Amino acid sequence: MIRHSDSYGNRGKCSGAEPILQKIGLRRRLVMQIFLWGIVLLMGIGGAGVLFLRSYDGEAAVYVVEHRVRFPGTREAAWEILTRADLFHDWNPYVKKMEGILQPGEMLRVTIVQENWKLPVVVRPKIVTATAPSVLHWHGSILVSGFLETDHSFHFAEVGEGEVEFVQREEFRGWLAHRMKDNGSQRYTFEAFERMDLALVERVREQTSQARP
Repeated sequence: MIRHSDSYGNRGKCSGAEPILQKIGLRRRLVMQIFLWGIVLLMGIGGAGVLFLRSYDGEAAVYVVEHRVRFPGTREAAWEILTRADLFHDWNPYVKKMEGILQPGEMLRVTIVQENWKLPVVVRPKIVTATAPSVLHWHGSILVSGFLETDHSFHFAEVGEGEVEFVQREEFRGWLAHRMKDNGSQRYTFEAFERMDLALVERVREQTSQARP
């Protein structure tokens, strides 16, 4: 009968470390398999993300919310009220705070409220246009590019002798915009715009009457 010998002179016996090493090897292989499957899963998610979390710049808006109002006054007076964010708490029922510099390329921190939201929402858009006293326009992107893209603008135009038209408009694009299109949120946004716009008109009227001798 032939017996094997290990290098330490143990005859006819298996080393007690071998089962432990086998278990370690199995665990390593299991960990490696989990790791590889995780990479495959992430690649799949990333590939799917490319399909819908893509840039929507230049594409038509999924939907648009717009409110218009005309009032007696000047664009300069209305612009002054719109851009005095430190006084929003006195009159603005929609945009509660607006922090930042109103210059193209600058980031803002804007706090807004709507009736269908339990809490205020803070967004951090980038200024696209800030041309006194006619246009303020910012672009917002929620979470990642392509998830929800918004373009929010405020326009003042002279439409007659001593009369101004104010247009508040927001365009919605992206993956989430398609899901929001028919869920009723447009109505709440429109009503929020309407409340703010009418409050702005009233503010202009008050300041104009106070300025008269």
